[in-house]
Formats: sequence, C-alpha cells, structure tokens
Amino acid sequence: TYAFWWIRQSMTRAIACQARTIRLPVHLSERLTAIRKVSLDLAHKLGAMPSRKEIAEAMDMPIDELDSLLRQALTTSSLDAPVNGEEGRSFLGDLIADNSHAEPLDQVERGMHHEQLGRWLSHLTEQERQVLELRFGLEGEERHTLAEIGRMLDVSRERVRQVELKALRKLRHLTRRMPSSL
Repeated sequence: TYAFWWIRQSMTRAIACQARTIRLPVHLSERLTAIRKVSLDLAHKLGAMPSRKEIAEAMDMPIDELDSLLRQALTTSSLDAPVNGEEGRSFLGDLIADNSHAEPLDQVERGMHHEQLGRWLSHLTEQERQVLELRFGLEGEERHTLAEIGRMLDVSRERVRQVELKALRKLRHLTRRMPSSL
C-alpha cells in the first residue's frame, strides 16, 4: 500500500535528522544518500572505487557541486578526543592554536619596536612627529591623507608633504649614522 512509502520516508528522515551531530537539511541528506548509492554501484561495475569525475558524470552534475556536497558530509570530531589513541595523554583541543591572544614573543618584539620608534621620533620637531604619526597611523592613530592632516594642522597639503619628506629624510640619516645606539 501507499502507507509503506510514507512510513519508509518518515524513518529515513528521522535517521537523517538524528544520525549527525550537526543536522543537515533533508534534501542534502537525500542527495548524499544518492551519491553513496551511485558510488557503490560504480564500484561494483568497475571493480574499484570510482573517481569524483566518474561519480559526477554518473549523477549528471558538475564536479564542483559534488565536491561541495561531499565537504558537507564530513563528520565532526570532538575536541576532547584523544590524539593517536593514547588515553589521557593529549587531546585534539590541545593542538589547536589559540589566536585570541598574541604570542608573548610577538608582544615583546612589538614593544621593542615601539620603544625604538619612540627614540627615533624624539629627534624630530613636534610638527614632524605629529605629521608622521597622523600619516602612518603611529601611536594608535589612524592613517590620514595629506589633505586631512593639512586641515588638522591648519597648513596646506603641499606643506604637509614637505614636512613629511623632511622628517623621513631626517630619520633615514639618523638610522644610517647610528642604527644600534638609538
């Protein structure tokens, strides 16, 4: 009877919804099931596992679409799972880098660069230092155009450019003359 198909559909959908940690939409589950079925049929015909290209041709779909579907079928792993089967030694979560905090070495290096920059900028006039800080976004400032800096300092854009070039020349000369002592 027709009830057989309704019961079968309800059971397959229940399995699809409950079988995975992250639920996939029903239409994706059905397409993945079709891919598995075609893959097994081709494996029986060819005597070996079919390539992605052969599966895509058999299903009449582009390889990119097949790859996208197969990526969605990947299983999830627990971050508490032991690595290399060693109980209690190390866990998958321990091997993932924490990008929310800066590396200590990077922080020290950044601090040293900040100190060095401060020493170099101390050899400039107040206007030159201010122009470079605004132009290059130093000292927590955001970068500004020559025209914006000119409006802030009440000078022309050309004057800001001249001050910037003069300051950069001074710094270049300063670093060539005594690079390590500063």
